Amino acid sequence: MNIEEMASDPGVYSEDLEPAPDTRSRNPQQVARDLERDEKIAELEAQIAQREDQLKQMISSPSAGTNSSFTEQDGFRTIAKELPGMQAELKALKAEQTQP
Repeated sequence: MNIEEMASDPGVYSEDLEPAPDTRSRNPQQVARDLERDEKIAELEAQIAQREDQLKQMISSPSAGTNSSFTEQDGFRTIAKELPGMQAELKALKAEQTQP
């Protein structure tokens, strides 16, 4: 639903629409920190998605079924160890992002 449709829909009230943040009245250093955090979030999301795809490929490869020790591969172990920390960092950054 676009903004024009929302405006003409009697079920949508202006209180339901969140205003865009006004960055003009915010401290420039805070704006810079927010932008830096948003970039870090985007970077982490991309890295996590890439590593999850790598794990999926390792697990679903035809050789994974014949090689019972695929989890012993260095790549698998490295990703499996890094991923939870990356996910925790992402969760913390997102929680910080929602705070006023």
